[in-house]
Amino acid sequence: MHVLINISPNFFRFAPLIARRLTELRPDTRISVIAHGGQTVVEGFRARTSGLKIEKIHDISGLEKLWLKIPYRRGSLRKHEIILKANTVNRIMTADRLVGAGYIRGGEIATTPLSNYCRTDELRHRYLIGLLDFFYDWFKSNPPDVILSYGVAGSVTLTMSLMAEHFKIAFRRINAIRLADRNIIDSSYLNLGTPLKCLYARALNDKAVVADTLDEACKILSKARKTPQAPDYHAAVRKNVLKLPPIIDLAALVWRFCSRRPPDSISSPFHLSRLSWEIRRWLRAHWALRIQSYDSWDNLQSSKFVYYPLQFDPEAATMVLAPQATNQLLVLELLSKAIPAEWSLVVKDHYTMLGRRPASFYKSLKSIPKVQFLPVTTSSFELIQNSELVVTVTGTAAWEAMLMGKPALMLGPTHFQNIGEGFVYENNISALPDAIERALKITPVPQHKLELYLAVMLKASFPMSGSVLVDPALPDRVLGAQTEAIEAIAQSLAEINQSQQVKQ
Repeated sequence: MHVLINISPNFFRFAPLIARRLTELRPDTRISVIAHGGQTVVEGFRARTSGLKIEKIHDISGLEKLWLKIPYRRGSLRKHEIILKANTVNRIMTADRLVGAGYIRGGEIATTPLSNYCRTDELRHRYLIGLLDFFYDWFKSNPPDVILSYGVAGSVTLTMSLMAEHFKIAFRRINAIRLADRNIIDSSYLNLGTPLKCLYARALNDKAVVADTLDEACKILSKARKTPQAPDYHAAVRKNVLKLPPIIDLAALVWRFCSRRPPDSISSPFHLSRLSWEIRRWLRAHWALRIQSYDSWDNLQSSKFVYYPLQFDPEAATMVLAPQATNQLLVLELLSKAIPAEWSLVVKDHYTMLGRRPASFYKSLKSIPKVQFLPVTTSSFELIQNSELVVTVTGTAAWEAMLMGKPALMLGPTHFQNIGEGFVYENNISALPDAIERALKITPVPQHKLELYLAVMLKASFPMSGSVLVDPALPDRVLGAQTEAIEAIAQSLAEINQSQQVKQ
């Protein structure tokens, strides 16, 4: 059994635990690796996998440098536009905050060598053709049986998943389903929640398949309509928003800059850029909470409005799942033009974006007619309750609206669209006027179907701390304690290969 594991600085310590359990289940397991983050990640993974059958560790940073050295032959990318679906190469570029940095409008990132290189068409084309050829040649000549990825974010993982689809290689990624600490192993790189969709279809015909989780689902729905809980991973990423990194980390950046040590990979920020970015982020976060002017929620409670919570930016939720909506200022302008003339468009920022947006973003946002910009501390629960419609790209607020009986309009794919009603999905932002009209006429999802889908979410998922995939400093003991997650992931990989052998 040949498994390809995609690792990152946040995943290279957890992946070996999965690999060891998989090897216990399938002693014939052979492992190849795609490593992001440079030699620190490569060496760290290698040290934790002694005794396992590691065939090859591909250091993406080294490959990226090689790709950028090879002159681009005009017309080469067209081959992959034919092999894959139309416009796929543009999607791969848009999916990456470094390769497609010019598309980022709503957030700031620290400058990296790769983002500097990709400012020119020639070097961007070199990178893209090198990336596409690498996975095409590999998967054509020596395909793995299954791929495991911590997620799909950026050009490398999106290309890998698209090539897997083309060559019919089983692809699995860890997907947080926005219910406490629950996760699934998803075969969809678009977060469609394939196992949830399949189980929900069965449960609609026979709810006995989720009988053991239905009572808990009813309690969750009742609680969500009173005091909704943020997903576990939200809490994990929020805890450091108003903090600077530890002083030892800042000192290390200064030392590396002064000693002229290069970044660990060309995707890693320049040390001075990272230091400057962290300080600016911290200052702006406190300014946003204490000084920035906002509109008043009290003045809106008796008026009609559409609620749009800003997405984290840049991230996969827009860049991979909804590339047409990466410019949220454009989305808001189109929404402003599409909603009823006397209504307001209420906007609230994503808490973890505090300090990450340039001041010019907020200035442009406030200048859009009908927009009412509220403090990030305003209760999203109250905004949903009092709104006429909730619009998101792929945000959790749309799911919360459905749970509360409010109509939702989504511009990108999410797994809770599997429920099939109570929302409108429209990925063509030029069609927003019609989409809003349709959304305002839809009926809420029946309570028994919400309970059934929540029961499916519980049944098909496993618990895993939200910090596992976002906190590179998480202690090893916490990683080792994720026994249910390790077992569920390893079992799912082993079963994929066994089912393939049965078919053969």
